[in-house]
Amino acid sequence: MAVRNRDKFLTKYLRYPLEAALAFLFLGLFKILPLDRASALGGWLGRSVGPRLALSKRAYRNLELVFPEMPQARRREIVRAMWDNLGRTAAEYPHLDRISDPAEGRVEILGAELVKGPAAEGRPVIVAGMHQANFEVSVVTAGAQGIPMVGISRGANNPLVQKVAERMRGVTPGKRVPKGAQGARALMAELQKGSVIGVLNDQKFNEGFEARFLGLPAMTADGPAQLALRFKCPIVPSRLERLGGARFRMTIEPQPDFEATGNKRADAQALTQAINDRFEAWVRERPEDWLWLHRRFPKRFYR
Repeated sequence: MAVRNRDKFLTKYLRYPLEAALAFLFLGLFKILPLDRASALGGWLGRSVGPRLALSKRAYRNLELVFPEMPQARRREIVRAMWDNLGRTAAEYPHLDRISDPAEGRVEILGAELVKGPAAEGRPVIVAGMHQANFEVSVVTAGAQGIPMVGISRGANNPLVQKVAERMRGVTPGKRVPKGAQGARALMAELQKGSVIGVLNDQKFNEGFEARFLGLPAMTADGPAQLALRFKCPIVPSRLERLGGARFRMTIEPQPDFEATGNKRADAQALTQAINDRFEAWVRERPEDWLWLHRRFPKRFYR
């Protein structure tokens, strides 16, 4: 008990403040730099340091699983570009207000009517996205376009770092609800009100079902599709591409076709698989934009 209390004390009064101070220095540096310089510096740091980290082994393993015939040199290019994107994403965080400002013209949006139309009529929409390019941009850009988006979020483990990040962000990303049962109830309430819901549905979700993704079995959440079917609202896949520097293209597509059977669970899984198929096509087209660091597939693939 004494050891546990000591660890809690050290975490709360030493580790948390130290981490928050480092986050403040890191984000503060990029905040005082012009956006394009901050993005470039973040990209340089990412591609210089990231590939050397042990975590990159997981990215290489994922690439081996998905692209078994790919030359190792090409895999190295993708991992390096992925870290470049991650570095830029972190450095751009304090500049999200500028990136999302329509007057800046930094985000090209295709298919916005698929969300704006129902939203203007008070009908709900679920937007399903991925950890692609700077995935924070989609949510804040929707808000800047007059479409406040409700998202599911998991705060930082360190509450002080969370406060620093929120202060540095410079723009409100929209309403957030927590993960879990409480968040699910909040999402249903928002759908009843006709809100636009944003979800990132490309990570492993053990409580979901075994779908196929990138040619492999992948536990996937079918909750968003279940909600779409329950509330009779569209679930539209959304893609974000980095066009170069701090410029992006967001593409929203119509809900994919799927064969409805009348079985709610089976239909939700079929719809989720159809969305997974779109995600897969986008990742294969531009693998550099996706976050390959997730342990996305079953444990047996990583032994």
